[in-house]
Amino acid sequence: MGNRRIGRETALQYLFCHDLNGNHDGPETLFALRLAKQHPSPDASPGNGSGDEENTGHEPEPEKLHSGIGSDSAHCTISRAGLPALVSELENALAQTDSKPVKRKISKQLKLARDHSRNNDFVETLVRGVLDNQAKIDRQIEDNLENFTFTRLATIDRNVLRIAVFEMFHSVETPPIVAINEAIELAKRFGTEQSGSFVNGILDRLKDELTRPLRN
Repeated sequence: MGNRRIGRETALQYLFCHDLNGNHDGPETLFALRLAKQHPSPDASPGNGSGDEENTGHEPEPEKLHSGIGSDSAHCTISRAGLPALVSELENALAQTDSKPVKRKISKQLKLARDHSRNNDFVETLVRGVLDNQAKIDRQIEDNLENFTFTRLATIDRNVLRIAVFEMFHSVETPPIVAINEAIELAKRFGTEQSGSFVNGILDRLKDELTRPLRN
């Protein structure tokens, strides 16, 4: 399940960028947001993509690489070359530093980068599935909104719901209860404080429309 959770996060990134920009910018943005939540930079102002840590004068290259990763912005990409290049950069940075704290932090980032790069087939299934069925999926979501319009949904919440509805109604690989629980976790991780309960409420209504067992 761990790998599939990473795959859902990556698919969410593609759909997030598609929603905002009309194209696919790759998985780096959501990856950056996840790193930012794990290792927030106190000097970063929201959305500016900076956040350099204090420079001690030791091992400037790994420190420079480390501080440029995980900016608290959901609208910028870390690496235009994509995650494979990022994995390589992190591996090189890890080999160049003798600092144990820097090694620990880069090692965590490297694990995340590798995890994000290993789920291509599942990510492709989710992204293509959502985009190919988007009109129907959006109607299903909109029909279950209460005192809310579809266009007012937050971009993260909207695309978390799209992934969940695709898995619940248009894919047999995932039991619906798993799709629901994973969507709630995605919403909590990347949305607002209210996103988890909001997504839960909509999917709880949608589950009554299922024609297959909730746990199968």
